[in-house]
Amino acid sequence: MIDNQKGFVIPLIITIIALLIIGGGTYIYVKKFPNSNATTTVTNIVGNDKDEHGCISSAGYSWCEEKNKCLRIWEEKCETATSTPSDKYSTDPISECVSCVNGKTWDNKPCCTDDFEKDCTSNNGVVRFSDLHPVFTWILGCFQKAPDTGKACSVATDCLSGVCDLESAIKSNKCILINKEFTGEKNRFNNSQEFYIATYSCNTTKPGVCAETITSKNNPGGANHTFKMDDKTLIEILESGPIY
Repeated sequence: MIDNQKGFVIPLIITIIALLIIGGGTYIYVKKFPNSNATTTVTNIVGNDKDEHGCISSAGYSWCEEKNKCLRIWEEKCETATSTPSDKYSTDPISECVSCVNGKTWDNKPCCTDDFEKDCTSNNGVVRFSDLHPVFTWILGCFQKAPDTGKACSVATDCLSGVCDLESAIKSNKCILINKEFTGEKNRFNNSQEFYIATYSCNTTKPGVCAETITSKNNPGGANHTFKMDDKTLIEILESGPIY
């Protein structure tokens, strides 16, 4: 009789202990992982959701057309700094000077000094060659820095300076070359320069950036180099131009 009871009690005790161990383990697991689900696994990979501009939305980044880049709006505002109100901006030079030769000036303008560019920059200005026509010299101009400098653009009229820098989109790989055809013509003043038409595929309709001010006057050297947008296609043309 006693032996029969032992044969019954011992397996019962083992079963109870096993149940306690399983129950205790389950309780600890639930406490440690309260939101776990044995049948469902959700994986959230940060950085696996880039948009057409390459911005990672899961990391809080979104595309800013004004600054032409990805940013977090709580860290950086999507607007350009406006040191000069747009209604007061002008592409006319603030001041000009002449590179005098033997003290000889031109059009009664002052001779340039070493401080001209320094003084211009300190007044939020940008120095450009404003005229190359004087026979014996050239003229430097100090121009206001446009308040929309760096703004995304596709055409010159997008910018206060009248200059949309589309070439920078190629250098920054925003536009990738898809075709380049040589026209068979060469620069008559530089026989090593061949003319061509190239097309690029861009990741936005406005891959360029507004320039600080007007383009510095320079001698085109017999070639005309232009860029224009057609939706998301950038067209680069190098063709015959003037020389002076």
